[in-house]
Amino acid sequence: HDMKLTYLDTGFKHKVPGENIDVMTAFVNVGRDTIFHYQMGWQLDDQEPVYTSITDTLLSGQKDYWTFTVPLSDDIATGLHTLRVFINAVEDNDQLSIVNYQLVSQFAVYRSSVGRSQVYVEVYTDQTSPYVPYLNNAMVDVKKECQEMCLVNVHRPGTPLSVNEAEYLHDLYAYTWPTFTINRSYFPGEAYISYDMNDYLPAVPKEFIAGILSSMVFQDLLSPAFATLDLQGQYDSEKRQLTVTATGKALEEAELFYGPLALTLMLTEDGVKGRQAVYNETTGRTTYNQNYVHNQVLRAYMTAPTGDPIDV
Repeated sequence: HDMKLTYLDTGFKHKVPGENIDVMTAFVNVGRDTIFHYQMGWQLDDQEPVYTSITDTLLSGQKDYWTFTVPLSDDIATGLHTLRVFINAVEDNDQLSIVNYQLVSQFAVYRSSVGRSQVYVEVYTDQTSPYVPYLNNAMVDVKKECQEMCLVNVHRPGTPLSVNEAEYLHDLYAYTWPTFTINRSYFPGEAYISYDMNDYLPAVPKEFIAGILSSMVFQDLLSPAFATLDLQGQYDSEKRQLTVTATGKALEEAELFYGPLALTLMLTEDGVKGRQAVYNETTGRTTYNQNYVHNQVLRAYMTAPTGDPIDV
């Protein structure tokens, strides 16, 4: 008899005191024999574990899931917390190694937040990919629906519009091209989340793709933020010098969740003519448009690529 946990979901990562967390964990019978009885458990931080005994038929190779609710107290501390879910016993065997039979998820408890004024969408794009024009066209429609979307196209290393300092982003996020992140998704234990729609871009109407992307952007627009930022720009045409003044305020929660904070300032340019692979639906062939207009192109960093440390 043997079981294995395969998946743990605690929903949105930011919680408030007194909230009930709906948890779902999936598991599979990896032993040779049918299991009729097993015991599951969960533990919040270093509190006493909570156990649930389950009597059910689980055939060899069969997958199943367990759902339960974790109530958060009103006096729970602000900051990061850990939820551990584990298999405590399978049939008569309660001598399991918890290390091998557990999954762990972190979430953040906050008491203060600010409204999110922008949703940052970062696309890891490629002048040699014919999927890129399809995604670009959909993003234009998304921008019409959601003016709060801030879009930056970061070009693939080794292509003419690439920026050397941005190469690390492709290492972290780009498992294919184009891919994209929303608010550069990151959370402890679930780092560097990115998405692609390349299986659908040529075959599905642009409006359908834009609808999916808009839903994702609007969802993140409703998520809490823990800092404000205001940018003021001034350009001296004689000296050809741009000065940017950045001001803002960070809440206590920001440092509790993310540790030391940094600010990254990037310069983008619209209307950049350059090479782009495009798919000709009439001939069914991929060719290059030498005068394709690229917008929201990352051109340079005004700070270190990973941000300049800021003292809150």
